[in-house]
Amino acid sequence: MKKSLRFFIAVISVISIFFTMFIPAVSAAPALDTELLSQCKEWMVVDSKSGTVIAKSDTYQDKISPASTTKILTAIIALDKCQLTDAVTIDPKATILGSGSSKCGLVAGETLTVKDLIYGMMLVSGNDAALALAYHISGSIDAFAELMNQKAQEIGMTNSHFANPHGLDNDEHYVTCEDMAKLAVYASGYSELMKISATPTYTIPATSKSIERLITSTNKLLYTPDSDSVSYKYEYTTGLKTGSTYRAGGCIVATATKGDQERAALVFGDPTNGGVNRWKIAKYLLEYSFNNFTTVSIGENINNMEIMADICDATDSSQTSQIKLDMDIPEDLVVTVDNETLGDSPEFTYKVETDTPLRTPVN
Repeated sequence: MKKSLRFFIAVISVISIFFTMFIPAVSAAPALDTELLSQCKEWMVVDSKSGTVIAKSDTYQDKISPASTTKILTAIIALDKCQLTDAVTIDPKATILGSGSSKCGLVAGETLTVKDLIYGMMLVSGNDAALALAYHISGSIDAFAELMNQKAQEIGMTNSHFANPHGLDNDEHYVTCEDMAKLAVYASGYSELMKISATPTYTIPATSKSIERLITSTNKLLYTPDSDSVSYKYEYTTGLKTGSTYRAGGCIVATATKGDQERAALVFGDPTNGGVNRWKIAKYLLEYSFNNFTTVSIGENINNMEIMADICDATDSSQTSQIKLDMDIPEDLVVTVDNETLGDSPEFTYKVETDTPLRTPVN
């Protein structure tokens, strides 16, 4: 058993060495446009596969109001707890909204599916849809908030706290840009959520209490209404969620895919009327990351290599030979590197380390 354990340690060591080798201490990427980025309170851009932070503001750990980007977490809990086809009868309390609340026009007592409500929440940012899901799943806002905070801790959002499912300003409802980046990376693993948030328009079907409702995405990187004089559409956009309140300013968690590269840009605290700068900043951060950084598969490269380790004879430690380690590393084990450091033809090397010398026999 001990010999098998030593072999496992050797494999783990190989993996850890690759991580340290491929993350440069100082990025060789070009300087950022600080003038543009100063037009919001907090920002960050990360790789959605590796979770690597490509660039961030100095304030990325400050507590902020997330506005409706909160609904990313609400949608994740709904997908965890429900089937998309589950029927939801709209609780009357879900239709009682404060002044200025965004809504998708739910009617008390009508019945929709969980899928319809997630579309209503993620596209048009319906606070009524978020409340309807919360009441359906937990019976009360406080009980649903407990689920939100439990999930946030599971994701690693250690500096955030949620008090409601929609994101309206509340002293007990706050996040950090860093935590929201963790949420964005986590959300990228929910294929149905990403599909929904990448949809420009959706029709909520007619019910016994309402005609069908056409809703459109508030994400102007994804969809520009005909009435807009300026288009901020970005062709690689795949989601995810916008937000805006008096306290939060204009916000967006924007995801994009270009080839096999996936990124998430986060912008919080845009003070402009309508949050115009968030579209420009998010698009800039996504383009900067695509143009200057590449995510490569460690697993794919390791599995194509012949990895050898020194091994001592069980009876005579002075006699050594080499054995081939059979590696089976997941191809989604990846790392993000700036292009200058990576170069045109990156070379992968390895080093096997063990606490004590490997000895025969090794299983």
